[in-house]
Amino acid sequence: MSYIKPPEGHDIPAAFAADPIGRNYAIAHREIEKRNRHRSLVGDAADDPHSFVPFVMTACGEISKCSATFLHWVLENNSTRAFTALITKFSAAVARYNAMASLAWVRRLIAARNRL
Repeated sequence: MSYIKPPEGHDIPAAFAADPIGRNYAIAHREIEKRNRHRSLVGDAADDPHSFVPFVMTACGEISKCSATFLHWVLENNSTRAFTALITKFSAAVARYNAMASLAWVRRLIAARNRL
């Protein structure tokens, strides 16, 4: 999948039209993908922000506006302990993904070096 050229039939949100190659487009694209993928399970609720939140996070930990709104709601309506536990789990997931990506890159470099 490429974020350089949007998928056929996909309209770029007006807010991201100035930077279609940037990470904002990638986040918006993933949100739309997740809504469409889960629509068969939740129906029209996929478009209701109170029923379904397509949680999108980049490898650097940047989250979408929809995700940020959800986290603010969690913080306002739950204890600080529950919010901290949720953030810790997200942070661990990002750290694990980045570690796996780094390990894959190092293994690729070692394999390329051994072929020389």
